[in-house]
Amino acid sequence: MPRLTVFENEGIEFVIDIETGEAFVTQTAYARISGVRLATVTKRCQLLEPGVLKVADIEKASNSKILPNCQLIPASLCFKWLTKDNPKLALTMGISGAIVHIHAAAGFKNHRLIWN
Repeated sequence: MPRLTVFENEGIEFVIDIETGEAFVTQTAYARISGVRLATVTKRCQLLEPGVLKVADIEKASNSKILPNCQLIPASLCFKWLTKDNPKLALTMGISGAIVHIHAAAGFKNHRLIWN
């Protein structure tokens, strides 16, 4: 069973599988960061092939509330959708990811994200 840890930032839930490093967002989180209505996100998720979303019970860190059968959107799909829904945020994420990737490939350990 995966060990999911929930991180909240300004009410937005980010979920990490601490065994595999996989990253996810909740549907509510995606709606907030993308600017797309939750109903639209929910509808998109219903159209996905089975197994694309991870379904799990997660505990919100802020109030210890359990969210049962929470459908988690993988980071890769989140990024793909963001390129259309919120291109500015997608660009920022892409730049950050490129910097971290280059740092890792070079063996550099100080991951300060600085760009022009």
